[in-house]
Formats: sequence, structure tokens, C-alpha cells
Amino acid sequence: MHRVDTPTGLFSDGTEPNTGTPLVSAEANTWQEELAYICEQEGLTLDPEDDTQVHEAVQNMVDRRVMPFSETYGCTLANNMVDYDHDITISAGRRCSDDGTTNMVLASSITKRIDAAWAEGTVQGGLDTGSVAANTWYYVYLIKNPTTGVVDGLFSISLSPSMPSGFTKKRLLESVLTDGSANIIRFIQWDDCMMWKDPPMDHDATVSNNNAVSLVLSTPTGRQVEAVLNVLIIPAVSGQTGYVYISPYDQDDEETSREAAPLCTLSGGYETAYNDVSKINIKTNTSSAIRMRAYFSGSFLTYRIVTLGWKSQRGR
Repeated sequence: MHRVDTPTGLFSDGTEPNTGTPLVSAEANTWQEELAYICEQEGLTLDPEDDTQVHEAVQNMVDRRVMPFSETYGCTLANNMVDYDHDITISAGRRCSDDGTTNMVLASSITKRIDAAWAEGTVQGGLDTGSVAANTWYYVYLIKNPTTGVVDGLFSISLSPSMPSGFTKKRLLESVLTDGSANIIRFIQWDDCMMWKDPPMDHDATVSNNNAVSLVLSTPTGRQVEAVLNVLIIPAVSGQTGYVYISPYDQDDEETSREAAPLCTLSGGYETAYNDVSKINIKTNTSSAIRMRAYFSGSFLTYRIVTLGWKSQRGR
């Protein structure tokens, strides 16, 4: 066995490391022996000469370390292809619980059904209460029973979900939306980005004044996200111009301009309208809305907005 006199400060309460003096047990001469002493105080037995036992003990200490709240690994959502209308697969991964106290490790992917009451395990129901509803946003959670160590998934319309018995730890993963038939609308997720498989045209309308217009998007409600949009504006007739300022509700409501702040988000002329599609990212409010002000030289301005998807902090 390879023995190393490692800095005993690893196990100290602030004593200077590298002193060569055991900080836990006066009889320990190596860090393996100190580890054995620590285990003994916990009612466990560890042979400091047994590499396997030492490795397992160290790994257990690492696993007990609560991961940083901001750290994200895996736990990506995907429509399950066996029943993509109702089932979501959560990939293997890990999160810290939203109260910052508990690691939740999903060792392998799990599939949960939104159209059935919650039951433990994969390909089981995932809904916390009631029946799945049409045209409704659902939060998807990773949940844990600290007593049994079981980690599972849960759907809820609430930011305070009804937790299954024994499951007291949770972490928001993302949101999914049902359509008019209560089927989950298909999406693609990578990292912090959720994109619609078939992006919807959320707005195709005209504005005839420069008053602020509230625009509700196909992004989650109940929390703020960064919407990813394609936006097109078309002045009423040839020879006219127009421009718009699109802003989040967190900012002041200001008129659009080409000369003064805050300027404009995009502009267009009738002859070149179809060259003036812009992709923009903008923060929504908890009602999934943003604000737009327009200027145009004619009688009205047409605007079209497609929601490509959104980016979020996934519970961070």
C-alpha cells in the first residue's frame, strides 16, 4: 500500500496544515489512520491498510458533500418517443435541492407520465394532483425521499407542488406545455435552452398608434425566462418606414426612436420588409409578456412574432 504523509489540515477545524501532528487522533501517523479514527467515532470500522475500504470511505465523504446550488449536471428533458404526447424522459444527472441542503442523484434516466397520478419509478405516473389539463404549463421537478434515498420526477402546475409521501426535497428542472388536446407540445432541450420543435406564430397583427402593446409569448408562466424570438415588421404601403422598440417589463416604458435612447430594436421599409426579420432575446415577466412600442410613417404597421423557445436558469 502506498502511504503518503498528507497535510493533516484536511481533517482540521482550522489548525495549520503540514505540521506533522495528527489533528484528530494523537496516535494517528498518516491520513489513512486519521480517517480510520474518524470512522470509529461514527461507529464504523475501517482498516487503514485496506486500499478498498479507504477508497470507499473517501468516496462516501465526497458524495456527502452538498454540491453547489448553481451546479447543473444532466437531468435534461426530452419527449419520450414511445408516447411523446404524454411522457417525458429525464436524463441521468444530479442537482442540489432547492433548499440547498441535499444532493439528488438520478443514476439513470427515468420516464414519467403526465396523464397519470404519481407513482414511484420509471414509466409510471408523474402528476402530483388532479388530471392533466389542456393548454396548461406544467413545472417538471426532480424530487427525493431522504429516508429511502429514492430520486424521482414530478409534474405540477404549481411552484409549491403536492409532494408524494416521504418526498421532501425538490428542484425545478424546466416547464412543459400541453396543447388543446392535453398533449405535451414537442420540444428540444440542451443546457439552459428549450426550443420548440415547431415554433408558433404568436402574433400576426397591426398597430395604428405608438401606445405600448403587451405581447404574450409561448414561454413559461410563473417565472421569468429569456425568450428567443424571430420578429418581422412591415409598413403599410410602399415608400413608408417603421421601427419598433421591444422591451421587458422590468425596464421603463419608453418611446422608440432612431436618434435618442433607447433607440429601436428593429426597423424596416416596405420594399425590403422581408430582409428585416430579426432574431432577438428578451426577458419576459411572470405572465410570459413583453412590451412593444412602434413608430411608422403611414396609417399602420404590421408585426409578426414567432417564439423559437427560451433560455432559463433552471431553478438556479
